[in-house]
Amino acid sequence: MDGGGIADGGTVADGAAAVALVQAVLDPVLAAYGFAAGQCSWGDGRMVATLENPHPYDGMVIFCRPVFDGSPGCNDVVVSLRAVPTWHVQTVRDDDPREHWAIDYDDDVALPDRLAEVVAEIRARVRAPGPALPDPAS
Repeated sequence: MDGGGIADGGTVADGAAAVALVQAVLDPVLAAYGFAAGQCSWGDGRMVATLENPHPYDGMVIFCRPVFDGSPGCNDVVVSLRAVPTWHVQTVRDDDPREHWAIDYDDDVALPDRLAEVVAEIRARVRAPGPALPDPAS
């Protein structure tokens, strides 16, 4: 271990280290799009998949920015994490009302390595703050 929860080979075995790594990598990327620093949460135990919750998560980092038109609420980019048995990105989603998207990831890539792919996806998909997309009928 490097003292920060990251073992040799890049695996992350600690929830605090996992969310700290996601924040450290994504905070500067999402700040360029007007998002505040990530807020995080994680649990000590692993959630069990059930019929009602087939894709549970063990941790989450949420990045938020105000909606453009000044109405209450915010636009979030959410990174869901899973400890299986080491920490991995499970899903990244953006709830921008102009264009929602979500990406599900397999658990086969170590968290530090997966974050490079997540950064590329965010840069390709996250929209700059601005007005709503025009109505397709117009």
